[in-house]
Amino acid sequence: MLAKVIFSVGLGLELFQSANASLDLSSWSTQTVKTGQPWATIETKISSVNLDVKINQGVITTKATIEYVPGKGQLQNGICAFPVGCDPKVNPNCVSSCQKPNPSEIKMDSLETSTGFQVTDNTAITDMFLWVGDVKVRAELQNRALASAQYEDIVKRRRDPALIETWGNGSYSLRIFPNKSNMIRKVEITFVQGMENHGKLFEAILPVMSSLSPIYSAQILDQSTWPSKTIGSVTFKAVSTDGKAYNLNWGGLGNGTISATPLLLTASNVKELKDGIVSEASLTCSGCLDPWVSGTSPFYFGVKAVLDYKQLHFEAEPVERIVLLDINSKDSLAPDRARKLALLALKAYLKSPFLGNLGFSDGKGTITYVFPKSVAMNVENLSLAYHSLKAWKPNDQSDSKSTLNAFARGRGKGNARCVAILMNDEEYPVFEDLQKKISDELAATLNDANTMLFGFWNNYQITNTATATGGYQLGGISGWIHHPYAYRGVMDEAVLGMPTNSVNSIRPVPNQDWVMPPLFGLQRYDSYGIQNLIVKTSGVQINHTVFLNEMAKNGFYRGGELMMMMKSAVKSSLYPYYGYNPDSTVVRVSGQYQSGGTASILMSGLWGGLRFSQEYSVSLPNSTGAGTDGAAIWAIQQSEAWGRDYSVDRLGDIQKLGRDFHIVNQQMSLLALEPGAQLWTDMPSKLGTTGSTERLSIGAPVSDQKILTTFMAQGDNLDAASLEDILNSTILAVEKPGPNKFNHGTLSLEEGSGSIHISWALTSGETQAHFQIMDISGKRIVELTATRQGQTYNTEWKPMARVGSYYLIAKSGHTKLVKKIEVNSRRGF
Repeated sequence: MLAKVIFSVGLGLELFQSANASLDLSSWSTQTVKTGQPWATIETKISSVNLDVKINQGVITTKATIEYVPGKGQLQNGICAFPVGCDPKVNPNCVSSCQKPNPSEIKMDSLETSTGFQVTDNTAITDMFLWVGDVKVRAELQNRALASAQYEDIVKRRRDPALIETWGNGSYSLRIFPNKSNMIRKVEITFVQGMENHGKLFEAILPVMSSLSPIYSAQILDQSTWPSKTIGSVTFKAVSTDGKAYNLNWGGLGNGTISATPLLLTASNVKELKDGIVSEASLTCSGCLDPWVSGTSPFYFGVKAVLDYKQLHFEAEPVERIVLLDINSKDSLAPDRARKLALLALKAYLKSPFLGNLGFSDGKGTITYVFPKSVAMNVENLSLAYHSLKAWKPNDQSDSKSTLNAFARGRGKGNARCVAILMNDEEYPVFEDLQKKISDELAATLNDANTMLFGFWNNYQITNTATATGGYQLGGISGWIHHPYAYRGVMDEAVLGMPTNSVNSIRPVPNQDWVMPPLFGLQRYDSYGIQNLIVKTSGVQINHTVFLNEMAKNGFYRGGELMMMMKSAVKSSLYPYYGYNPDSTVVRVSGQYQSGGTASILMSGLWGGLRFSQEYSVSLPNSTGAGTDGAAIWAIQQSEAWGRDYSVDRLGDIQKLGRDFHIVNQQMSLLALEPGAQLWTDMPSKLGTTGSTERLSIGAPVSDQKILTTFMAQGDNLDAASLEDILNSTILAVEKPGPNKFNHGTLSLEEGSGSIHISWALTSGETQAHFQIMDISGKRIVELTATRQGQTYNTEWKPMARVGSYYLIAKSGHTKLVKKIEVNSRRGF
């Protein structure tokens, strides 16, 4: 038999793209999109790059014109020709008759060229042109949804669109269609960016760079000998219009001074363009920031501050650590585990400068404390806590709202900051709006009482409350336990104060005593940035102030094996992810002002759970002759600020910003069409509506049949140990859990004869299953009785003319499944 395969001429190697990278030319690729044509990625040659740069008062406007040519596809014939009757699956020696590839090139059409790229928060895209033949067509600003739909519609008809859009956070995509093998296409993109402080320099990285990848070759197996991509020619022209001189340093292109006299640089067959950096000397005073400025009154400006954790002044850690038990008696495991975790938490502060207390809630708003006020955790007081835990009986219910409100009332206002460590096992919330309201109210109450919330729970809305106070979740009463309680065996002794363990050890050497997870500082798991950031200005009146804490571009792995987000970790093939806790972060501030002067910018917030503040000084000139391009930078930053705030709906405002300042943002895109083609003003056809039918509808599962408690109790030696073991240090760590012992099974619903048949097939050997129907407000409608056949539990519900939305709650052990049910019928059942 003869094998035939269409394959890529040049699949570029994957390359790391730095946080400062902009339009990375190595990421350009072209694919077939024609129906019936074999799929392939076609090598894309960058023929030329022309950069036209203007600098004015720290604002850099770059017009990047890029010309590219897609290559040919390759039809690979005669990969293997097997002898007649020889089956390589039976006789491996058949493959010895394989021939070397004998590729033949073919021209291809209906190709789409695409690229994705990343820019920082001080960069806006304001314009794009596409050459259609010899005609230079300007892209028009269009509502993003319409622009994307119109582009897709045109691609089907093989006409000439180009589309540039963003999802926010500096991530953009560009698509151009159609392309053909050996056909030149040309596009121009305009970038506007602001120069920023970087050490002793005021600088910016120009928005085109390239680390060109090797070209995949089917005939060459040794990757080190693959030929590299090149750019045919690069032309650079730059001028400053503000009377200043700027330095250019661009590896792969050259160096020079940018002034009123244009700087011209050229290069041919370029294999690599490193970061092109434009700079000038910055102000030298301590705490001073250099601004880019733009326009005539009203002026726009922007600055960048780098906050260094090691140089900031933080408040002291709270002295009081108060453990609160709010546990019900419905599950015997939960109270037993809460006792142990509470004792472990208190024991962590034995012989420490911190004070501790222990409180028991009745779930109705009354808390009984072991000590009249917080005490030093010496051996005697720890023993009293142990005996109180031993004698404690859980309630009939747990209620975090009542417990935390009672705790805050007892604290009052004006007291020193304290830590509350809550143990709570109330059910996972289903009704989002109500739970969010409760969460927000509790956060405000705790903040008024100067309390930071940590602890163990399975209600993620409590996590939202904790985060708003500067705390975080240590784990779940029924679920994961926070590192180092969930002892992993991959840890850094410098961070955790524990001995280094063998990276190959599944059951590592235990530590000598308990260590609480770091609640504060860079070592805690979520200390990778600022929370509750506040920026205030004074001196010069600043209007429409915008501030952004730049989001990390390389992402974080949160959860799983490294919940601690350690700054460093022992390398292990078992745990490939590493925590990322940078000790510095970028905050950008921009705004509008009427007249110049010295402005003060005060930044404050929580970092690593601790409050800080830092003040900067900015000299804002009465700008003369500054261009207006910089206003686009403020507009993109305002778009980003609104887009990152999930608590408000500003879609219309973001669209208006895009139109007013002609920028690509989360709601507006640039779409280039054929000459004379018109932008859509609406979708060409609206979705038809179907008439309602009188039937009962089983809705889609809530959050895709979300398992509300996905993990069983973890840590075998914790559950096997006694309080005495913990008190006497014979239990030293919670071991790494094994696979989940409980399979949540399959929950299915079927309509029939005016009722819903409910079936839950379990595979874990659980001996009980419970079913409830609740309405949208959280009120229980009915408790359903189930019958068991093997490991399948069956029941049914008759809605009895109850029109509306309901939730089925299915529980077994520590697992809960939720499905939404829509009852549409108005007839009786």
